[in-house]
Amino acid sequence: MADRGTPQFALGVSDAGLGKRVHRVLTELHQDADQVRDGIGATVVKNLERMGVMGQIFVDHLRERHPEMPIRPELGGHGDPWDHLPPMSEKLRALIARHAKAA
Repeated sequence: MADRGTPQFALGVSDAGLGKRVHRVLTELHQDADQVRDGIGATVVKNLERMGVMGQIFVDHLRERHPEMPIRPELGGHGDPWDHLPPMSEKLRALIARHAKAA
């Protein structure tokens, strides 16, 4: 929740006033549903892009250690992180188009 900018939504099971905090968080989630939904969508897209960057790093690692491995030339650190992810559903592509800077 903190990396998403909503640390107030993180609840600990051992919190003394957990019941009241749950009620307060659920009320805030309901009142600000559109804003929360938008923030979640942006976080999903940011994390997908991070996964794509990890794919680039992995491809570069494989190339360095296994040059005989057939890997498409457009993949790796010089390529697009989004090309390192599996095919996306239409709904996910729309979310990416809405939130991604480089997609």
